[in-house]
Amino acid sequence: MAIPSERLIPSEETLNQIRGKAAQDPETPFICKVHRRRHTGAIPDLVASLSGANVEHFVNPELWVPVLCGGGAYLIQAFHPTDGSRSIGGFVTFSVNNTEPKDVDVSQMQKKNKMLP
Repeated sequence: MAIPSERLIPSEETLNQIRGKAAQDPETPFICKVHRRRHTGAIPDLVASLSGANVEHFVNPELWVPVLCGGGAYLIQAFHPTDGSRSIGGFVTFSVNNTEPKDVDVSQMQKKNKMLP
């Protein structure tokens, strides 16, 4: 089941919190945690935790998440770079419907794919 279209765009509040943190320290990247929801109402599974994310990764997740782990309903969240338990803002929720979910493609990270955090 697809996520309703009004939830595909990150809330301005979430993006403003991420942008505000980036403005405070533009050289420090975020930790990005990617969760995938198997079906509506299910608790999301943590798929990947990546360092080196910047604001663009949260604004345009559809450009890199499918490359990393295929399709599905995703939630991504920014975390403080030195404390992976301190979140910044809420979840960015979006859906990739044109491909099947897959396990994380570690080869994409090893290739130093420029789209990935």
